Amino acid sequence: MIRLREERKSKWNSLMKEGLHQAVVKVLTEQGLSGLTMERVAKEAGIAKGTLYLYFQDKEELLQSAVQSSMEPLEQELDKILDSELSPNQKLEAIVQQSLSYFEANRNFFRVFLNPEFTGPRMNREGKDRHRRLVASVAQVFKEGVERGHFRPLPDLKAAGVFVMGCAAMIQARLWEETPPPLAEDAQLFLDIFFQGVAEEGAKR
Repeated sequence: MIRLREERKSKWNSLMKEGLHQAVVKVLTEQGLSGLTMERVAKEAGIAKGTLYLYFQDKEELLQSAVQSSMEPLEQELDKILDSELSPNQKLEAIVQQSLSYFEANRNFFRVFLNPEFTGPRMNREGKDRHRRLVASVAQVFKEGVERGHFRPLPDLKAAGVFVMGCAAMIQARLWEETPPPLAEDAQLFLDIFFQGVAEEGAKR
């Protein structure tokens, strides 16, 4: 009986946090960062302000949870790509396409998320941890690519870092464009620059 109550409590907490996450995203996209308050989130979620404080101690923790929840679906999709039977080249292409597509689908929220005022100590720590995990995983793709003769020998962690940061730069550029070009066009542009460089063939360096 006690175990059943604990399971129900855990499920309730999960449902409550999911509802709060949706409320945070809605308030952020409609009101912006300056308009995000614990009171507005509680009202949007249909709960008392005091109940909100049972789950989050302050606005920063609330934002941290919202960002983490927003990134989880993308991380799950990228894990599927990384664990797939695709070739190293195909994995990198799929990572770019999936990442650009996800941020485009959640464009309004992530435009707010990229606001410099949005970051804080806990936000930065979470972001750095996600970045390190992704770079380490992509480094394995480069290592495999070198072993299979798809890529020339390079320090895999550094190559992965350049790839991940370059992809992030393309995502950010698209988010700040009012009318970005078709997603497939920018995905191909990034892949062309990364795999082929920007110099004309035969040009002196």
